[in-house]
Amino acid sequence: MLTEEQGKNITALFHALDATGDGLLTLDDAIRRADQMCAGLAPDPASAAHRELQAAYRTYWRQLARFADADDDGAVSLEEFLAAIDRAMLAEPDFVEDNMLVVTRALFEAMDADDDGAVSLDEYSAMFRAIDLDADLAKAGFELLDSNGDGSISKDELVDAMRAVFYSSDPAEAPGARVLR
Repeated sequence: MLTEEQGKNITALFHALDATGDGLLTLDDAIRRADQMCAGLAPDPASAAHRELQAAYRTYWRQLARFADADDDGAVSLEEFLAAIDRAMLAEPDFVEDNMLVVTRALFEAMDADDDGAVSLDEYSAMFRAIDLDADLAKAGFELLDSNGDGSISKDELVDAMRAVFYSSDPAEAPGARVLR
């Protein structure tokens, strides 16, 4: 069973994924988020980053719909999302790794515009601009995610922070969740 903190974290993630703001996750939300991220981070449709982002969001949606769309209406409510995440994390230990973090890994690759294996503040901020979020929020989030204080975010730092959104019951251990909230 999800702890109260996990529920808050996963609720924040739900709202971040709800591109239309209608309180439901649908294929349209996944496509909109993919398109927004591609426009801001990988605008060339022929680029690997563009293709990977599009594929990652579709993979996430297919798996989420399989686990969460209990009434088979093509939409996932917050209640369905929370219940499915809870069930999937218990029933399939690799669910978060293989299905939810697929987008995080693709986002890292797209943000790493200079392909140096690290994301700078400017590269990270581009993701926030892609979905019309404030630059100050990007800076604060970047500082939380840069766990070793080296001025960049590694793929491991980003994935670990997002993993903590699902698994951590301690707000101090979940910088990814604090970025979302």
